[in-house]
Amino acid sequence: HEVLQLQTQLETLREESARQVSRTKDRCEAVRRTLQSQISQLETQLAQSRAAARTAQKDRDEIRQRMQAQITSLNDNFEQAQLRIRSLQSHVNYLKSSYTNIFAPEHPIGPKQIDGLSTC
Repeated sequence: HEVLQLQTQLETLREESARQVSRTKDRCEAVRRTLQSQISQLETQLAQSRAAARTAQKDRDEIRQRMQAQITSLNDNFEQAQLRIRSLQSHVNYLKSSYTNIFAPEHPIGPKQIDGLSTC
C-alpha cells in the first residue's frame, strides 16, 4: 500500500514538475519574443539615426561648400573694389594735378584749396 502511495506522489510530483517546466518555458519564450521585438525596434531606430546622420553630414558639407564659394566671391569682389578705388584715387590725383598745372598761372590756388574741391 505504501508503494502505491509513493508511486501516486511520484506521479503527482512529475506532473507538477512538468507543468512548472512548461510554465517556465512559456515565460522564457514570452520574454525572448519581447526582447527580440525590442532588438528589432532598436535596429530600426539605429538605421534611421544613421540615415539622419548621413543626411545631416551631407547637408553640412553642402552648406560649407556654398559658404566657401560665397567667401571666395566676396573676397574677389572686395579685391576688385579695392582696385577700382585705387584707380579712381589715381584719376582724382591726376585731375587735381592737371587742374593745378592748367589754372595755377592764371588763378593761384594753394594745395589746401585743391584738396577742398568737391569730387563726384
